[in-house]
Amino acid sequence: MLRVERQQALQALANLGENFVWIEAGSRTVSGVRSGTRGMNTLTVADAEAIRREIPFIARVSPQVDGNVQVISATRNWGTHYRGESPAYLAIKRWPVAEGTAFSQDDVDHAEAKILLGETVRQQLFGAANPVGGTVRIQGQLFQVIGVLSPRGQTAEGRDQDDWVYLPYT
Repeated sequence: MLRVERQQALQALANLGENFVWIEAGSRTVSGVRSGTRGMNTLTVADAEAIRREIPFIARVSPQVDGNVQVISATRNWGTHYRGESPAYLAIKRWPVAEGTAFSQDDVDHAEAKILLGETVRQQLFGAANPVGGTVRIQGQLFQVIGVLSPRGQTAEGRDQDDWVYLPYT
């Protein structure tokens, strides 16, 4: 039993990425406990660029925006989480694309309506079919499905890492 728990702990750490640093504005409440200060409500893309420029040991930075969203395919819909990121995010998290491709910096620069699906979202919207090249609708906007991420499974806290969609943060 101890060996299984050790393997799970090592996998959870590996899923975080190597030398991972997470910076958030303001305070955060986890399981009813507030941490941090309340002084700042937002970080900007300029802040992310400054961190990358001014802290030489930071190799990659990805601005992020996230929340909950209803995603609609041609025949189904699913309530999930979204995360707007830069292309660096997948490298930071060491998360490969299983089918299709990831979005590019050019996609971010031009706020392209492209989306990556987690495996749970793919199953809920498309079943076992390959959704790459298809479209989904979010709040009335169409997004081209360009890829599906490799399955990650649950976190140590039991959250489904595959129940997310990823798109350019712009």
